[in-house]
Amino acid sequence: MSSGSTAVHRPVLRLCLTLPRAAYTVSAVQNAGYRLATLCTVAVDAVTPESIEVALLAPVETSDDLEYRLTAEFYRHLTDEQLRERIREETQGIRELILAHAFSRTDLVRRE
Repeated sequence: MSSGSTAVHRPVLRLCLTLPRAAYTVSAVQNAGYRLATLCTVAVDAVTPESIEVALLAPVETSDDLEYRLTAEFYRHLTDEQLRERIREETQGIRELILAHAFSRTDLVRRE
């Protein structure tokens, strides 16, 4: 008996997407991919100044609409993550101001 590992090969559906960097960040792509972890693996294949190359890898099912379902779910999550990043950036100053105001009323540091 060999002491080496045994690899199991299963048929995999590979969907390749090219996303414009002007519309999406790598972080948003990764977060959207994380949300799809139960359906597929999302791999960022390449990042250039113009685009992000992404592969969606999923076990082949008998369902004919797997490709459509994965692509639709990925874009839905990607749009959500990109919007979250935009809101986070746009509201950063306000959130910092609220925190500064909240902590200015506490006595965290003993003043002499």
